[in-house]
Amino acid sequence: MVTKVLGQQTKNPDYPFLDTSRIDVLESYLSNKNILQPGERVLEVTTLGRRARNRVVRIVTEQRSLVLKQFLPWACNGTVAPALEDRFRAEQQFHRSSRIAECPKQPVPNLLHVDARGLCMLFEDAGGESRENCAPDAVEAEGLAWFLVNLHHHTQSVPGCARHENGGVRQWLASHLFAEVSADDERHVWAARLQRVADPVRGYLRDARLALAEDGLCLLHGDFLPRNWLCAAGRIRIVDTEFSFYGRPEFDAGSLLAGLLRSGGDRGTMRRVLAVLESGCVRYDARLTACFAAVQLVDLLDAARATGAGPRGSTASALLRRAVRAVETGSLAALG
Repeated sequence: MVTKVLGQQTKNPDYPFLDTSRIDVLESYLSNKNILQPGERVLEVTTLGRRARNRVVRIVTEQRSLVLKQFLPWACNGTVAPALEDRFRAEQQFHRSSRIAECPKQPVPNLLHVDARGLCMLFEDAGGESRENCAPDAVEAEGLAWFLVNLHHHTQSVPGCARHENGGVRQWLASHLFAEVSADDERHVWAARLQRVADPVRGYLRDARLALAEDGLCLLHGDFLPRNWLCAAGRIRIVDTEFSFYGRPEFDAGSLLAGLLRSGGDRGTMRRVLAVLESGCVRYDARLTACFAAVQLVDLLDAARATGAGPRGSTASALLRRAVRAVETGSLAALG
């Protein structure tokens, strides 16, 4: 039996609770899972922000605030994203691996409950606002960089039996970020401009696509972009690890740099972030990091162009020139 949710098909026939008007059904579900304490009542349920890939709701009780996430099928520009089960398992395994590795100062909200049948997860509420259209300050940006360094360093110790490959995610990322687009494609104006650069930059980008498919020792967030950075109570929290995989750490580092460029991070902040990446205990290949930063930057710029939010015109052109220069020179200093 298949139930239609948000206009899409998903195998969750017994879970109407994600309809936020049915607080009573949601409360019954949480009680049956022994999540609510005796006498604890649900007071309010609201849908959170722009989470088109999944259904995410905030649950406020008399005692606390929780976030419930249900994984849904979705497509991006006509390309079906990795399977529900792959993304669900990846997020679950991310939390398992980070616990095994004992990553210090973990800013990822605690995973409280997993419902494999309903493809649902319950988290502590990180609160805060997304940094998608608001650049992190220098201290927050440094914190993001140190999170990656700690994650990439400590998860190298996770035994092979506890790792997840998530090849479907890597394949989708490669096809999405490195897809060939035509020069007159209005949806991918900036991606088309990047693809028109001359060699040797084009060759470096081809090498980066191959590197994305390689296995690696480091656990990656996989979607380390401003939409998944939340600022709450003066600290950064990281959410949505469903695209996590073990691979080349430069992919996450490139995501961070692209996100800072897109959200308007100044050069001083960029230099402080680069100093963290260069001084940490993980060696990031500069040119490969720059390649990943470039392809993710144009993806973010094209999204900004479609929505009307974020850098456009000459500002976006200047950002792209900085990214291409970093690839060309093999030096991240061009971004700072």
